[in-house]
Amino acid sequence: MRGMLFTAAGRLARGRAGKKGEGQRSWLAQMAHRHAFLLRQAGVFAVGFVLAGASLLGEMSPLAIAFLAAVPGDYLLWSATGAFCGYLLLTPLETGLTYLAAALLTVVLRWTLAFRAEDRRAAWPKITACGLGVLIARVGLASAVGLAPDRLALSASEALLTMGVCYFFTVTAAAFSQGKSLKGFSNLQLASLFICLACGLMALDGIAVLGLSVGRMAAVVFTLVAAYLGKESTGAVAGVLMALAISLSGPQMLLFMGAFPLGGLVAGLFARQNKVLCALSFGVCCTIVATFLPAQELSGGLVVEWFVGCALFLLLPGRLLGALPLGEGADSLVKSERVKRMVSYKLQSTAASLSTISHKIQTLYKRLDTLGGEDISQVYHCAADKVCKNCGLCSFCWEQQYTETCDCLNKGMEALGQQGQLSGEDLPPYFVKRCVKLAPLLQAVEEGYERYLQNRAVGRKMSYVKSGVIGQMDSLAKLLAGMGEQVESMDDVDMQSSRQIANLLTDLGFAPKDVLCTTSRQKGAKIELKLDNDLSEKQQRYISEELSDYCERNFDEGVLKKTLDGSYLTLNERPPLVLEHGVCQLAADGRCGDSFDVFSGEDGYCYCVLSDGMGTGDFAAIDSTMTCSVVSTVLRSGFDIDGSVELINSALAVKTGDEAVSTIDLMRFDCFTGEALFVKGGSPCTYLLRGGRAARLGKPSLPIGILQSVALDKSAARLKAGDLVLMVSDGAVGEDEALIAQQLALLKDGEPEEIAQAICQLAKHAAGQRDDITAICFRVSAQ
Repeated sequence: MRGMLFTAAGRLARGRAGKKGEGQRSWLAQMAHRHAFLLRQAGVFAVGFVLAGASLLGEMSPLAIAFLAAVPGDYLLWSATGAFCGYLLLTPLETGLTYLAAALLTVVLRWTLAFRAEDRRAAWPKITACGLGVLIARVGLASAVGLAPDRLALSASEALLTMGVCYFFTVTAAAFSQGKSLKGFSNLQLASLFICLACGLMALDGIAVLGLSVGRMAAVVFTLVAAYLGKESTGAVAGVLMALAISLSGPQMLLFMGAFPLGGLVAGLFARQNKVLCALSFGVCCTIVATFLPAQELSGGLVVEWFVGCALFLLLPGRLLGALPLGEGADSLVKSERVKRMVSYKLQSTAASLSTISHKIQTLYKRLDTLGGEDISQVYHCAADKVCKNCGLCSFCWEQQYTETCDCLNKGMEALGQQGQLSGEDLPPYFVKRCVKLAPLLQAVEEGYERYLQNRAVGRKMSYVKSGVIGQMDSLAKLLAGMGEQVESMDDVDMQSSRQIANLLTDLGFAPKDVLCTTSRQKGAKIELKLDNDLSEKQQRYISEELSDYCERNFDEGVLKKTLDGSYLTLNERPPLVLEHGVCQLAADGRCGDSFDVFSGEDGYCYCVLSDGMGTGDFAAIDSTMTCSVVSTVLRSGFDIDGSVELINSALAVKTGDEAVSTIDLMRFDCFTGEALFVKGGSPCTYLLRGGRAARLGKPSLPIGILQSVALDKSAARLKAGDLVLMVSDGAVGEDEALIAQQLALLKDGEPEEIAQAICQLAKHAAGQRDDITAICFRVSAQ
């Protein structure tokens, strides 16, 4: 079973199994294991022998050639031997010799082309060899009796058919050679396997037991299995495939085989009830279809074959059906994968749309600023339109002497900008002597300049707000893009384990509405339960203990979330590493301006967020608290680090018109792998102590809230048990940063709380407490 890997289905199954060892085998199994290679060789010989007797449309028998071309090289000899024997014993002499020659040519061409291929495992030499072998043999025979166009076309068609069948044989053989179970097959591998089974049914169609065709009875069983496990859609598709296979084997069966698709569809509809109704509905449906055929075409043996196939299906054990990849588990896994891809695509698409909108808005604002930006010359032009339009000298000043007039007023604007007012002394004398409306013109210019200054101030404010909005949209786009990547990388739900756990909890009296189990090699197992009722802490511990015992994994007590439609309990496998931490803070002025948050996130991550607001006191505390709380909230929701920091950066940038600046110091620790990521924006170095030696992590960077885009410093380290990590604010770092490293090495055996307090007291006495001091110490321990 994939996923939870319950050993012998947990302790309940172990109790039923008794004291028999898991490694004990029967003598038959030991014999099969000892002679596995010989048995496989005998199997390919038998398959090649039977496929050689399969006839398509009464004239073609290329299936054995496609098979011997597709098998791995270790099985080529015995598959070819089986095909040779089958063509000599199961087909007419003339046909057998033709295909015997085609088989020999295929073997020779496969060896020849395989040496020319760069990859000896490539499929094209096999496919090409069987196609050329069949084509050469058939064309050679046609040339001996007269090469007619219709025979040449038939030979070419048979060669293409052989190549197509060889491709599906090759895909199936490659899947089994990789050691995959049926549940691990891809859609292409499953389709190839079904086509191979259909080819096998063609070969079995000519074999009869008591006058009943083995191939047609096997087709009934296959259709019913597909309908029972995959419901109506899979049943109808399987019916079409089986009808096509039997009809190709015997064209006279075409009318009868039309009942298979309809029978598979009806059987799939009744499969939701039980196996008996599924089989009975198929048999009744096929019989009804047969009654509509002409009387001379109706065969009682065919109806008997249908019902015998139904009886064989009912004899199949439920354990065998549950192991096949068409059941509810596989169907749910397919749906889960589709849902993941759909949600991921929607998130990525939405993120791309937001990013595009942000870019377009930014481009539009730049164009509007260029087009609508008010030039200072517009001030005196507007004043001239208001005062000079009725003046007799208007045409002389603003047409004949336009340049001279503008130069005079530009000098006046410079004086107005410096003094705040404009008088005749600020203008050239000849302009003052010439202008007959100087006083009202100067007054209009002063009023226009005042409006100009107001518009510029509003424009700067709007530009700042627009930049913040654009930054928020970019941050949201990155958050959604990161969430899309997380959805894409989510583990598949193990439906079989989910059903087992649901049955266990039902027996314990909890009856969950839904159970989802996922597991990965790095992150361990996770169980998510949806319950109708609330749970007490004692019940949570009880469920955790029972599931830990049943799954043979160490689960935590879980996180319980209450909603309107019930409660959700999420249990995670305990990671091998754990972080112990201690904190100390010393305020310089009343309230400490530093804020921090240490919490556990999803998938075994542990986070620490430390922020230092600009200055001390309440205003610094507001900025740092906002930074810490927003980043922590976004990270708890499962978003990535970059998007979270950019979101708070844009929020601080537009919070007020004044400066709103804070540092960000973030650590993300993976308790399963030991990987630690340190992200800094304006914060001091982080200290890592291992084996008595301290190292500093991080480089200088700008705080957040200064620029619309933020450049973060990132560093990574793999931590192990016994390591110490120290994160500090600016107030703890004096002129000599090496002093902290030396003190940390001396305190390596202390508790994290004691180390944090000692570092703060050291910083206070070394440089005086002019700033808020915060120290957070972590020790990595194994659990």
